Amino acid sequence: MIWIIGGTSNAVEISRLMQAEQLPHLVTVTTALGRNIAALEGSTVLTGALTPQDMGQLIDDRSITTVVDASHPFAVDVSRQAMTVCEQKAIRYIRYERKQVRHAAARYFGDYEGLIAYLQNTSGNVLITTGSKYCAKYLPLGVERLFVRVLNTPASLQQTDEAGYPPDHVLTMRAVVSEAENLQTMKELKIRYLVTKDSGVDGGLDEKILAAQSVGAEVLIIDRPQLEYPLVFTDYSELMQSIIHPKSFEA
Repeated sequence: MIWIIGGTSNAVEISRLMQAEQLPHLVTVTTALGRNIAALEGSTVLTGALTPQDMGQLIDDRSITTVVDASHPFAVDVSRQAMTVCEQKAIRYIRYERKQVRHAAARYFGDYEGLIAYLQNTSGNVLITTGSKYCAKYLPLGVERLFVRVLNTPASLQQTDEAGYPPDHVLTMRAVVSEAENLQTMKELKIRYLVTKDSGVDGGLDEKILAAQSVGAEVLIIDRPQLEYPLVFTDYSELMQSIIHPKSFEA
């Protein structure tokens, strides 16, 4: 049995490819929203956050032989834990990583502190699309200029509420936002700065950047964390070949 760590569109595509090859697999997602994305006919989908102990138990209970980590590029804790558990259980770990493209028109930052320090010397409205987890970090900039877009889940809305964002400064989404929708939002809110993560093409980064360029907003990007994976692919075909013909990819 193959375990796909999901919650992304990449996991959905990998599941489809495995169905086509009739490879038995299951997909895990953290939230019900992720389950809706991954709930494909022919796939077993399990919902809920997993501790390292849960991961080990799942591997034992389901006789997992290979883990395909298709989690979000910024879900580093999940990836680290999965790699450790796979090593302990002596099973195969494979990472599917979204391709990275450096955008010449954007300004990159290694952490939130550097990005926020940069914004402290600016004026104008800011659209924050880095999620709800760190939304409180931006408050020193003045909440009146901040607009945060988060997943439409109770947990995300609770975090923005606890941080002190007024309801009319919180935007919700359920999927990747189109260029047209981004453009409309930025025009209506008179956005001068777009803050986002390097989540890759599949994460809607291009749609955000194109919209920002149309309204003359500056794009500020949090760089993707870098982990050392034992085996990583950015191409679906190569990933599938490594699963179907594992001996060809052994070191």
